[in-house]
Amino acid sequence: MWQSHLEAECRFSPLTVRAYTDDVTFFALYLGHHNCPKEVTYNDVRSYVMAMVERGDSPRSINRHISAIKSFFNFLIRLGEVEKNPATKLKSLKSPKGLPQYIQPSKMGEIINWALESKDDFEQERDSLIILLFYSTGIRRAELAAIKIGDIDIEQRKIRIRGKGDKEREIPLVDFLAEKLERFLQRHCQKENNFLFLMKENRPISHNELYNTVKRILTAAGVQGKRSPHILRHTFATELLNREAGIRSVQELLGHSSISSTEIYTHNTIERLKESYKNAHPRDRIGG
Repeated sequence: MWQSHLEAECRFSPLTVRAYTDDVTFFALYLGHHNCPKEVTYNDVRSYVMAMVERGDSPRSINRHISAIKSFFNFLIRLGEVEKNPATKLKSLKSPKGLPQYIQPSKMGEIINWALESKDDFEQERDSLIILLFYSTGIRRAELAAIKIGDIDIEQRKIRIRGKGDKEREIPLVDFLAEKLERFLQRHCQKENNFLFLMKENRPISHNELYNTVKRILTAAGVQGKRSPHILRHTFATELLNREAGIRSVQELLGHSSISSTEIYTHNTIERLKESYKNAHPRDRIGG
C-alpha cells in the first residue's frame, strides 16, 4: 500500500520507490525483533542513522534513508496504525562540498586490463562486465540493475538506459565493451525481456550486490578511499572532461537534468590544468 501511495500520490519514479522500499526494509532488519511500528522510537531511528555514519555511508544516502523512514511513518499515521512519527525531529545531514573523488588513469588501466581478460567462471565474467559497464558508460547503480537484454544493440554499438524520473537515454558502447557484452550474451543470456544480470537463483541482481561486487574488486586492486559504483561514475566523467569532451555531452551521458550537477567535475580538470601549468611554466622549470 505504501509503495502504491509513493507512485500514485507522490509521483515517485519506480527507481525511487524501490530505493525507499529498500531503505525501510534495511531499517526493519536493523531493529530485528523490535520492529513493531508502534514501538519504534526517536532513539531507534537516531541510532540507525549513527550506524550508517560510522559505516561511512554518504550524507546523500543517509538523507534518503531518513526521508524514506519519515514518509513510511507519515503513511502509517494516515492509516491510524501509529500516533506519531519517530523520525520527525531528525534533521538531514549536511553534504560536504568537496571535489568528486576518482580513480587515477594508471590504476584504472590495471583494473580494465584485468576485466578484459577471458574468464571461465560465470561469476568472474559477470563481475568484470559490471566493472566495465560502470566505467565505460558512467551509469548509476540503479540504472545498471535495470538493464534488460533488449536494451542492448551490439550492431549499432549503443545501450538504452532508464534514468531518474523514468527518462530514457542512449549511451554509445566502446568496442571493447561491445565485444565483452556480445560474448556474455551469447554464453549466458536467452530472452530479450530478461535482465542482463541475474543471480544464480534467476533473480535480478540487487543494488547492494552491485555495490559489494564493485567494492570487493576495487579493494583487491588496491584502490584507496571510496570504492563504490559511484566512484567509477566520477572517473568516467572526469576522464571525459580531461580529454576535452564538451560539458553538454557529458551532462547528457550522465543523465543530469541540470548542467550544475556536471560542472562539479570541471573543478577536477581545473586542478589538473593548474598542476600541468605549474610543471610546464618556464619560471618554475628554472627555479625562479
